[in-house]
Amino acid sequence: MNKPENITIDTIAEKAGTSKMTVSRVLNNHPYVKSKTRSKILSLIKKFKYHPNLTAVNLSRQSSQTIALVIQYEHLFTTYYFTEILQGIEKMVDEYSYNLVILNVTSQEEEDVERITSWYFGKFVKGFLVLAPPQNSVLVKKMREADVPFVLIGASGGFKGSSFVDVENYTGAYKAAKYLIDLGHKHIGFIAGPPERGDAREREAGFRQALADTKIPVAESLVVCGHYKEDLGYQAMLQLLIQPARPTAVFAANDLMAKGAMMAIKESNLQVPKDISLVGFDDIDTAAQLVPPLTTVKQPMFRLGTEAANFLIEHNPEDSKPLHLVLPTELIIRESSSRRWHF
Repeated sequence: MNKPENITIDTIAEKAGTSKMTVSRVLNNHPYVKSKTRSKILSLIKKFKYHPNLTAVNLSRQSSQTIALVIQYEHLFTTYYFTEILQGIEKMVDEYSYNLVILNVTSQEEEDVERITSWYFGKFVKGFLVLAPPQNSVLVKKMREADVPFVLIGASGGFKGSSFVDVENYTGAYKAAKYLIDLGHKHIGFIAGPPERGDAREREAGFRQALADTKIPVAESLVVCGHYKEDLGYQAMLQLLIQPARPTAVFAANDLMAKGAMMAIKESNLQVPKDISLVGFDDIDTAAQLVPPLTTVKQPMFRLGTEAANFLIEHNPEDSKPLHLVLPTELIIRESSSRRWHF
């Protein structure tokens, strides 16, 4: 195996065209950094898989006042989902005068996982917040085995005994599918999230149960995966449109895929909702600005961050029961869905 390039904070600063101080501020979530600069630096950190030297980070402050946010999917850095949750975490970090570092840990290599967990035993951090991990996450498994304090955000199923904050994925998806059924749709497509994600599996289960409860068979040819990404949601919608009997409605398991699906529908000279009704999940910042505005399931992303951070900061995991908090979702009805008339 080739030795990886030695990426330092100087490397990131040079490539971003900024000072080391600015990179340091981004790493420590300092508020006074322009959003464009912050985005550029985070993109470089992700690209070069840079990990901050936590020993140096903590030389001038108490390690017990630092928590780490762990990201295991690189694409999350550029999403509204990440931004909202991060802002919720930052609110609690500021209130408690804590420090926050963000760790991009996409590798499942044993040495990388052990390095992350060693930061807790080295007194560099008090504990970890793990955002939307895959169900087969080696990192989560090792943290649990080593009794490292952590709280999962956006994950519940598959992590028995671990602390988590999540939303009603199953119920929210059920309500979205049932809404389309109540509008008269019987030929409904589904664009699924990544199968290794627990929230994606729960949303698909909710969709399937809503159809089963109303005696509507699921057409497996109308269930395609978009991996929670806009471009793959676009491709998934194109697959649905070439089916012999195209769907009259589509439920996408997140808004990014719904956004991509809407573009595919329009480029195919079809209209939303006249030809195909569309529903998403998340209620991202641009959902209401789409044309037409997107009907979607709203989840409280900001609160996911505040609740998870508050528990990690406030509680001693050795003396506390695991946190199992599931927050409600809400169906937001807009103009991308309409009644299907049968003649």
